[in-house]
Amino acid sequence: MLQDNPDGVPEEDLNEIMKALKKDRVGFLKQFHENFYNYKKNEVGTSEAQLQFDWSIAAYASPRATIKCAESWATTDFRTEMKNIKVPALIVYGDADRIVPIETLKSSCKRD
Repeated sequence: MLQDNPDGVPEEDLNEIMKALKKDRVGFLKQFHENFYNYKKNEVGTSEAQLQFDWSIAAYASPRATIKCAESWATTDFRTEMKNIKVPALIVYGDADRIVPIETLKSSCKRD
Protein backbone atom coordinates (compact mmCIF):
# COMPACT_ATOMS: atom_id res chain seq x y z
CA MET A 1 0.00 0.00 0.00
CA LEU A 2 1.27 3.44 -0.86
CA GLN A 3 1.68 5.81 2.09
CA ASP A 4 -0.81 8.33 0.70
CA ASN A 5 -3.39 5.65 -0.08
CA PRO A 6 -4.71 4.26 3.22
CA ASP A 7 -7.54 2.47 1.38
CA GLY A 8 -5.10 0.57 -0.83
CA VAL A 9 -4.37 -3.11 -0.49
CA PRO A 10 -2.16 -3.62 2.57
CA GLU A 11 1.47 -4.40 1.77
CA GLU A 12 1.35 -7.64 3.75
CA ASP A 13 -1.51 -8.87 1.52
CA LEU A 14 0.51 -8.05 -1.60
CA ASN A 15 3.50 -9.85 -0.11
CA GLU A 16 1.34 -12.93 0.52
CA ILE A 17 0.22 -12.88 -3.12
CA MET A 18 3.85 -12.80 -4.27
CA LYS A 19 4.78 -15.58 -1.87
CA ALA A 20 1.88 -17.75 -3.07
CA LEU A 21 2.70 -17.12 -6.74
CA LYS A 22 6.29 -18.18 -6.20
CA LYS A 23 5.39 -21.25 -4.14
CA ASP A 24 2.35 -22.61 -6.05
CA ARG A 25 1.39 -20.28 -8.89
CA VAL A 26 -1.21 -22.59 -10.46
CA GLY A 27 -2.84 -23.29 -7.08
CA PHE A 28 -2.91 -19.57 -6.31
CA LEU A 29 -4.53 -18.84 -9.67
CA LYS A 30 -7.28 -21.38 -8.98
CA GLN A 31 -8.12 -19.68 -5.68
CA PHE A 32 -7.78 -16.23 -7.24
CA HIS A 33 -10.28 -17.05 -9.99
CA GLU A 34 -12.77 -18.41 -7.46
CA ASN A 35 -12.45 -15.15 -5.53
CA PHE A 36 -12.50 -13.04 -8.70
CA TYR A 37 -15.87 -14.48 -9.71
CA ASN A 38 -17.05 -14.76 -6.09
CA TYR A 39 -17.77 -18.29 -7.24
CA LYS A 40 -19.13 -19.82 -4.05
CA LYS A 41 -21.87 -17.17 -3.86
CA ASN A 42 -22.32 -16.70 -7.61
CA GLU A 43 -22.60 -20.23 -8.99
CA VAL A 44 -25.61 -19.19 -11.06
CA GLY A 45 -23.67 -16.41 -12.81
CA THR A 46 -20.47 -18.33 -13.56
CA SER A 47 -20.35 -21.94 -14.64
CA GLU A 48 -17.69 -24.39 -13.49
CA ALA A 49 -16.66 -24.68 -17.15
CA GLN A 50 -16.14 -20.92 -17.44
CA LEU A 51 -14.16 -20.87 -14.22
CA GLN A 52 -11.93 -23.71 -15.48
CA PHE A 53 -11.51 -22.11 -18.90
CA ASP A 54 -10.39 -18.78 -17.45
CA TRP A 55 -8.09 -20.54 -14.98
CA SER A 56 -6.51 -22.57 -17.81
CA ILE A 57 -5.65 -19.39 -19.72
CA ALA A 58 -3.99 -17.91 -16.63
CA ALA A 59 -2.22 -21.19 -15.81
CA TYR A 60 -0.62 -21.32 -19.27
CA ALA A 61 0.65 -17.76 -19.00
CA SER A 62 4.33 -17.22 -18.40
CA PRO A 63 5.16 -17.73 -14.72
CA ARG A 64 7.57 -14.78 -14.89
CA ALA A 65 4.96 -12.54 -16.51
CA THR A 66 2.38 -13.55 -13.91
CA ILE A 67 4.73 -12.58 -11.09
CA LYS A 68 5.77 -9.34 -12.81
CA CYS A 69 2.10 -8.43 -13.24
CA ALA A 70 1.47 -8.95 -9.54
CA GLU A 71 4.57 -6.89 -8.73
CA SER A 72 3.10 -4.04 -10.76
CA TRP A 73 -0.04 -4.11 -8.61
CA ALA A 74 2.17 -3.54 -5.59
CA THR A 75 4.53 -0.93 -7.01
CA THR A 76 2.55 1.13 -9.51
CA ASP A 77 0.19 3.91 -8.53
CA PHE A 78 -2.52 3.70 -11.16
CA ARG A 79 -4.55 6.52 -9.60
CA THR A 80 -2.81 9.12 -11.73
CA GLU A 81 -4.07 7.32 -14.84
CA MET A 82 -7.64 8.12 -13.80
CA LYS A 83 -6.93 11.79 -14.57
CA ASN A 84 -6.38 10.85 -18.22
CA ILE A 85 -10.00 9.84 -18.64
CA LYS A 86 -11.62 12.90 -20.20
CA VAL A 87 -15.05 11.49 -21.06
CA PRO A 88 -17.85 10.39 -18.75
CA ALA A 89 -17.26 6.83 -17.58
CA LEU A 90 -19.54 4.40 -15.82
CA ILE A 91 -17.75 2.22 -13.31
CA VAL A 92 -19.82 -0.78 -12.30
CA TYR A 93 -18.82 -2.41 -9.07
CA GLY A 94 -20.36 -5.02 -6.81
CA ASP A 95 -20.33 -4.72 -3.06
CA ALA A 96 -19.35 -8.41 -2.80
CA ASP A 97 -16.06 -7.98 -4.69
CA ARG A 98 -13.44 -10.15 -3.02
CA ILE A 99 -10.41 -8.84 -4.93
CA VAL A 100 -10.55 -5.05 -4.57
CA PRO A 101 -12.20 -3.62 -1.46
CA ILE A 102 -14.97 -1.14 -2.27
CA GLU A 103 -13.26 1.64 -0.29
CA THR A 104 -10.19 1.26 -2.51
CA LEU A 105 -12.28 1.74 -5.62
CA LYS A 106 -14.19 4.70 -4.15
CA SER A 107 -11.02 6.54 -3.22
CA SER A 108 -9.44 5.77 -6.61
CA CYS A 109 -12.39 7.15 -8.56
CA LYS A 110 -12.77 10.46 -6.75
CA ARG A 111 -12.38 13.57 -8.87
CA ASP A 112 -10.50 16.59 -7.53
